Amino acid sequence: MGNKHSTSTSGQPSTNVWALKEQRPRKNEEDISVVWFDDRDNTESDDNKLFRQQTLRQINDYVAFFNNKDEFLAYIQSIQDEHVFLTLVPTTNTDDLLSAIHSLNKISCIFLYSDQIEDQEPFTSELIEKYSKIVGKYETRSDLIVALQKKIELYRRQIAMFSFYDDRKQKTAHDLSKESGSFIFFQLFQYITMTQTKSSEESKQEMLAKCRIYYQNNRKQLEAVDVFEQTYQQTDAILWYTKNSFIYRLINKALRTEDIDTLLTFQFYITDLSRSLQQKFQEMKRSEALVPSTFTVYRGLNLPEHEVDSLKRSVGQLISTNGYLSTSRLRQVAVMFANKVMMEIEMDMRLKNVICADIAHMSTFDDEEEVLFDIGAVFEIISYEEQFDDDSNTSKMLIFKMKATDKGSELAREYIDYQKKRVYQADLSLIIGCLLIDMGQNDKSKRYFERLLVKKPNDEKVACICSSLARAYRLDGHYDKSIEYYERAYKLHINIRPQRFLSAARVLNGIGLVYGQQCNYTMALEKLMSSLKLYKKYGKEDEEYAGILNNLAGIHCSLQELDVAKGYFKKVEQINEKLLPIDHPNRATVLINIGNIHYQKKNYTKSLVYYLKAMDMKDKVLPLEHPDKICCLDNIGLVHLQMGNDEQARQYFQKALSIAEKVLLPHSTHSLVNQLHKHIELVKNEIPDVSEAEKPSALKPKPQLETLVDEQYSNNRMEQREEDQATSTKNLNKEMTLESSKINSPYEDTSPLKRSLKNIT
Repeated sequence: MGNKHSTSTSGQPSTNVWALKEQRPRKNEEDISVVWFDDRDNTESDDNKLFRQQTLRQINDYVAFFNNKDEFLAYIQSIQDEHVFLTLVPTTNTDDLLSAIHSLNKISCIFLYSDQIEDQEPFTSELIEKYSKIVGKYETRSDLIVALQKKIELYRRQIAMFSFYDDRKQKTAHDLSKESGSFIFFQLFQYITMTQTKSSEESKQEMLAKCRIYYQNNRKQLEAVDVFEQTYQQTDAILWYTKNSFIYRLINKALRTEDIDTLLTFQFYITDLSRSLQQKFQEMKRSEALVPSTFTVYRGLNLPEHEVDSLKRSVGQLISTNGYLSTSRLRQVAVMFANKVMMEIEMDMRLKNVICADIAHMSTFDDEEEVLFDIGAVFEIISYEEQFDDDSNTSKMLIFKMKATDKGSELAREYIDYQKKRVYQADLSLIIGCLLIDMGQNDKSKRYFERLLVKKPNDEKVACICSSLARAYRLDGHYDKSIEYYERAYKLHINIRPQRFLSAARVLNGIGLVYGQQCNYTMALEKLMSSLKLYKKYGKEDEEYAGILNNLAGIHCSLQELDVAKGYFKKVEQINEKLLPIDHPNRATVLINIGNIHYQKKNYTKSLVYYLKAMDMKDKVLPLEHPDKICCLDNIGLVHLQMGNDEQARQYFQKALSIAEKVLLPHSTHSLVNQLHKHIELVKNEIPDVSEAEKPSALKPKPQLETLVDEQYSNNRMEQREEDQATSTKNLNKEMTLESSKINSPYEDTSPLKRSLKNIT
């Protein structure tokens, strides 16, 4: 938000922003921001301003005041994960201001306030007629406060965010779209929460310390934190969630935004709440005489139009709310909270993994017959119907009919099983970090793994954490940091007894990828060949082995050793034919890389055939905006550029860039994003009637090469084979020690236009 929105060091309000005399955190940890804008020449006393802000903070903690239009608009544009409740003092500029922001989804409600509101007619009534988000106009401060409070309380009970899983487009556990990744994230988080050991006093104090820091100078919430510390017991978890308190607000925002740092801090309470719901669920099952095997609950929603459209398109798909879901047995209660959208859910008590509890007797709203679903509850969207007003024939309510299902836990189990082949001992704490990487959320994954390192785990787990961090930094294009963590992981693997040769081979493969991405091909070949040598001795011809061969082939392509590369690609193709189904994404990768060889030989027509065939395969098996499509689209664009089809080239480059900017973060510094921008510039700079030989070298880029497999983590079955072969490890001890010393060799970036060995698996 910038310094303009914070208190100055002198403690005095800035010229353009009214602020409390305190140091406030820059990030809103709750869902709602109350924003006050008044651009009049204001002569109100600081004491009155301070009183108003303190009053508003009793309703909603996060409050911002502005009287400068540019700063106000900049602030609104900066908000990403919040709902804005805006109070405006009407002036002649209000219409222009509202026209600029009214359509933004983040603007939820608008209140007009002035002690002379009636003197501004008919102007204010015209504004209300024109802008549907205006709730009303208020002349007294007390009327405005009451209206704000009611609307905020209502809105908190309407907020919901969903993740979808479409098994018609999601063919493998590791090729995750952003939506599918979020869907599985909550299945995993719930699974991990229920397998945690008993909550400790230390974790409780960590949570409370964060709350006190965040709510500093908010007396009401600080008093609630004190009461929690003094009185809370595990049996009170449900009651505290139903209160309008700091627990409810902070946890729901963290869940909705997948804020892993806050979720880990609040895991103490989340574990208690989920276990309490599980206990109540089992009690309901034992009371079959009182509770039917199936029953229906309802939830009213306030959703922006684009989210409603997503629900309509998702009939037949699985859906999960990002967090806990409060519902009611009473349809009229849901209607009361609905803004033209309602969920009608059929719950079957015979399900094993959809947990819910009847908490009417514990809720602060006991007349609503509340049923609370645990994190990770999954529903199948069966259909939707639209109810119309009899008089006006306009849409009155959109009702989505859903059915609870155990399919979500099955998908989570599939992902866990997939990661068991990669993560040492299938440690669940590592798996959720790997999922964040697979979702493209590398910054979150790095913070998560660095937090795990602080807990000082054993060397084997540290090695896996370092490998994961190295992978995340490599995918972000931070190659020096990636090498640093790979080195640490490698040394740990060869110093552990018995030595983890396959794990070390995977790390060497990752190091080879980094050097390849830096165009340091000599070092890349050295590391990849060392990886291959270890894998031949201790592994087998599987997907990982094929991946190393593919990476070697890519380096030889970059060195113009095309026949050598072709030999490796043929071997990869043979392995894939034995192991993989015909529509597996890795088979498309081989087609791309064979197309690359034809490209290098300037056989552009044949190269385009391979690229298009691969792209068609990816379109069939991968989600719409999956990162594995980026390089293939870029390569097709390069072929069209070489063939003189500038417009087709530009379209493919632009499509690749559009995906990259959505899934590669931070996209502003990612080397692949930068390269795509350069390729688009090539189209703009193409000079007609200039021979190929006369074109500058920058206009002759090479296509992106794809890897089949990333550096992997320890596979228990494979590592067991290593232990069985412990008697033969001495033969390689000297070789491994030499390899360890070579890792520290310097490397250089030799290419003015970086060419990535693209790897997203």
